[in-house]
Amino acid sequence: MIKIHLFLFFIIGGLELAASEPKEIRSDSISNQAQGNTTAKIDSGTINTGADRANVTRIDTSLGQKAEEVSVKVDPKEAGDATIVVVRKSVFYLIQDGSVCYNLEVPDTLGVWKAPLNISLFGGDYDLIAKKEGFREAIKEISLSRNREKNFSIDLVSIPFLQEKRFQWSTIKWISGAVAAASSALSYYFNSRINAYTTEYSNAVLPDVIQDKRNKIDRSQRYFSVSTTIAFTAWGGFGLSWIIEKLYE
Repeated sequence: MIKIHLFLFFIIGGLELAASEPKEIRSDSISNQAQGNTTAKIDSGTINTGADRANVTRIDTSLGQKAEEVSVKVDPKEAGDATIVVVRKSVFYLIQDGSVCYNLEVPDTLGVWKAPLNISLFGGDYDLIAKKEGFREAIKEISLSRNREKNFSIDLVSIPFLQEKRFQWSTIKWISGAVAAASSALSYYFNSRINAYTTEYSNAVLPDVIQDKRNKIDRSQRYFSVSTTIAFTAWGGFGLSWIIEKLYE
């Protein structure tokens, strides 16, 4: 097969394909360390998901052959033994003179382990999915290459905490909505009074009537300004609390 590829590359441009025979990535070699730590060892080998593509000349062996040691823990302490699912989304290839990320068509689930976890991973992009009963599932995206962080922490939030926060912000939302509706109605009322008093002021002849209508217009304008300000503020609070409530779902 390799000879056929070399022959085709020589015909179309004189390019050479130099790649090792692909090996299967396995996650079945797992050993338990002291203090309950979990160490997962993935057999080293060449990751090959399409190295015969025209723009790929060679797999980056420094990242493809040698795995990086990664440490993962879960916070808070109550969720420290959460289940961690490791999903590989991409690998690194060497194209010409640099390493680039190549996305996998189908994400590859490498395995499921208990936290805290020490695992050897090849260079690429991964999802670390933490799960524990009573907590909301969390996903942490990581990218492994040279001189990158190798110690990661995943924060889980308890479901009772989320429910409490959701109730708090739901209450604020409906109070804000009620205040917004009431102040909007008052704003509409005072605006209509301003229009009515303005018409009466224009038709008035007697000085006392003119002064009375002028005072009513000024007073209605003040009330209108206050109620409008409250309405806008309350509607803003309603929208903001609705958004925050959704964040805790």
